[in-house]
Amino acid sequence: MRFKKGIAACLIVLGGGVVFFATRTGTEMTTETATPETEAAPVLAMTHTYKKGTHTFAGTLAAPTPCDQVAAEAAVGADGVITISVTHTAAEGMCLMRATDIPFSVSIAAAEQAGTKVLVNGVEVSVAIK
Repeated sequence: MRFKKGIAACLIVLGGGVVFFATRTGTEMTTETATPETEAAPVLAMTHTYKKGTHTFAGTLAAPTPCDQVAAEAAVGADGVITISVTHTAAEGMCLMRATDIPFSVSIAAAEQAGTKVLVNGVEVSVAIK
């Protein structure tokens, strides 16, 4: 009789341990998958020329596929700073997954010493303009 009680107690403890570790492991997995991934900063290269009152900015934006599209717009704010907005749009449908530098160019009339601010998809980025 003592032997049967000992086996029953061991099975209860063992079963409780299995349940504890199974739920603990499930909780950890849920926490890990719920963590948002951080996006890498966009790789942007730009050059600048100024001629006869017009600034011209040209560059490339690294994209995951050659089918993606990149567009650029420029505007001069009330403070005289040129804001360059670069927009990256992912390609729809199938496309070869090969990182590609996609070119863009934009020109705007502004004072020669105007400051510059660059946005990629609405987020300001730091870029060395050559």
